[in-house]
Amino acid sequence: MPRVLRAVLADLPVKILAVFIAVFIWLAAALDRTYVTSFDVPVVLHEIETRKIISEFETRSATAKVEGKGKDLFRLRLNQPRFLLTVPEGRAGIRQLKLNPADLQLPGNLAVRSITPEHVELRLNEVGTRRVKVEVPVKGRPPKGFTVTRVNPVSRVKLFGPKEDVRLFATVFTESLNLGRVRQSDTLLLRVVPPEGEGFSTEPGSVGVAVTVEKEGARIFLGIQVRTIAPDTLRVTVEPAEAQIAVTGPSSQLDELKPTDITARIKISGLQPGRHRLAAVIVLPPKFHLIKCEPSLFDVTIHP
Repeated sequence: MPRVLRAVLADLPVKILAVFIAVFIWLAAALDRTYVTSFDVPVVLHEIETRKIISEFETRSATAKVEGKGKDLFRLRLNQPRFLLTVPEGRAGIRQLKLNPADLQLPGNLAVRSITPEHVELRLNEVGTRRVKVEVPVKGRPPKGFTVTRVNPVSRVKLFGPKEDVRLFATVFTESLNLGRVRQSDTLLLRVVPPEGEGFSTEPGSVGVAVTVEKEGARIFLGIQVRTIAPDTLRVTVEPAEAQIAVTGPSSQLDELKPTDITARIKISGLQPGRHRLAAVIVLPPKFHLIKCEPSLFDVTIHP
């Protein structure tokens, strides 16, 4: 065994160099051969020389079959050619644009054997426009101790799109506003998200959104009546009949909150006659949150 190992390790640098030379010769020979290969080519609308709007354009890539030496095909894949199409002026309707091999601008030592598909289709529509409202979707919650009382876009936007479709929209949305990152009242610039589909855009592309942040306050309400939701055929009693409810919300609005704005109710469904321990569902106006309900469970008796 040691004799075999010595034989393997003998002149190791020379052997490694020989392997590298062999691989290099093989690679050079392989790259100098002629091949026919197919690859996907992106189809991009480079210029639009029309006052129409594109409402449908589904073919985003084509398959090109190219012949050439391996080294040239390798460089071609690294450079990734594209079909850059120009849409000329014309009447509304379906248009066909031819994919020309010359548009790929390949080196002269490469030949395009075929392109699939040979044409791409798109639909041109008359441009429609209308002024629409902007709504702001929100996510997350403000930092502890703060609440957001107002999220108000400061302006409308103009919506552009296919004439027969743009009239269907009265509202567009911005990107979501993360309330967890709001620390103070401010006017934020949010991107407007056009409706899905080809050809829709807005002007401007972003709008200012006034965000009002207030400190949260807390208040306790006593004697909130607990109501039951049950079929008229059931006789139900609740002990205690009133709850003590602590809520939090904008400090400027806490004084305006009335006991009648708070609802505590217990839904009776699918329960047999007898005594049960159930929690109440507390319903509060927007911007207010429940801190605690006392008691947390109520003695509910369903009489036979």
